[in-house]
Amino acid sequence: MLANLRRNNNYYFSEDVNRITDFPPLHNVENLNCCITDMADDTQKKTAGASGFGCFSILAIVEIVFACIFWNDCEIKDNIPIYLLVAGIVSLLTIPIGIIQQATAGNGTKGVCYILVSIVSLILGIFGLIWFIMGNVWMYQIWFPTDAQCDHTLYYFLFITMLIHYVLIGFIIFCGICLCCIAVGAAATA
Repeated sequence: MLANLRRNNNYYFSEDVNRITDFPPLHNVENLNCCITDMADDTQKKTAGASGFGCFSILAIVEIVFACIFWNDCEIKDNIPIYLLVAGIVSLLTIPIGIIQQATAGNGTKGVCYILVSIVSLILGIFGLIWFIMGNVWMYQIWFPTDAQCDHTLYYFLFITMLIHYVLIGFIIFCGICLCCIAVGAAATA
């Protein structure tokens, strides 16, 4: 009876009793290892995604809070609080759009909803990149101002936020290079 189970979309159908089970037949070690690995991979992906979204959300909210608190405290470059406010809002908008994009891509068909969400995501990404470059220009134009020119707390927060973004960009590029190397290595051995 256990040998008569067949896999179909992550469920196993028994031809003998017409019931569905979430687990493959565990009569050999290979099926057990496959089952445990699939569950661990799904859990790790969900945990990593949730923690990444959580950290990203916290940074965006703190950017908005700092922009509101220090709105009029940088007279030499009043674009800095505006930069933080818009960057925080764009970051917060990116999170649900990314979740919607993943949800619409999961059904296998890429319909109109997926295409629209992808276009909005692309536009937000391009705007975010341009806004990040503008923020860097504004920050480096007033390299470490005096407290009378711009509040030090605001400026140092902006500086640290920029450093965090640079580290994240470097990490993403590093991961992309590693994935390309793995793909080339896998293609060479196949």
